[in-house]
Amino acid sequence: MKVVARPASSADTEHLTALRRRAKSEVADQRGGSLLVRAELAGAEDRVTGTGSRLVAVVEIEDAVVGYLEAELGDLEGGGQVCRVSSFYVEPEAREVGAGEALMEHAKDWAAERHAEGIDVLALPGARDVKNFFESAGFAARLIVMHRRLEGQ
Repeated sequence: MKVVARPASSADTEHLTALRRRAKSEVADQRGGSLLVRAELAGAEDRVTGTGSRLVAVVEIEDAVVGYLEAELGDLEGGGQVCRVSSFYVEPEAREVGAGEALMEHAKDWAAERHAEGIDVLALPGARDVKNFFESAGFAARLIVMHRRLEGQ
């Protein structure tokens, strides 16, 4: 089975739109997901290709696009940059065959080429499979974001 991660192109627009829709739907039902969709994934639909500081990548299995990743470089105080993965999704059927790993390797290589100091990813509370995936890829928690909904909102 051939699994390939690569930068997205304008030819991937239709696939990206469908994958983003599925990702938002899947995430929205999880604890903290609806706010994540509105705060972190808002406006991503118009990003099809990357720039020097932004990566939009897709992963294919046998030439079928089955996942995507979006990341952006952010400046650090005192110099340097960190790569922040803002959106990452792989079709359920492709999750056990290396598609996610290929996307993360692509992002890692992209960030390293740009001399980023590290990569940050998001995982919702209770999303044990996502947390386990990232931990198996060498990630460790460095920040927990707490949220309180305000009354009347």
